[in-house]
Amino acid sequence: MEWFLHQVKLAFLVCDLGPLHYFLGIQVKQLSDGILLTQEKYIEDLLKETNMATSKPCSTPLAVSSNLSKTMGVLLPNPKQYRQIMPLTELEVG
Repeated sequence: MEWFLHQVKLAFLVCDLGPLHYFLGIQVKQLSDGILLTQEKYIEDLLKETNMATSKPCSTPLAVSSNLSKTMGVLLPNPKQYRQIMPLTELEVG
């Protein structure tokens, strides 16, 4: 590991921040027999941001036997607002 870090430092400006805990929305938990990757914190933050933290859970929001297709349904007039959760005040109107 030390050799690898040395090689990386020769090519890039890096600093060791210690054990990895969170990266790109993925929480990393160190276990005795490996690591556990979860998005629990990401989901909790998303629920808080959208004022849904106190919402009741739903075991399966869709029927498990549904066959969906990208050609089904009607196109949204403004799909941008569905690509990222944004506060209601920042949604584009028009």
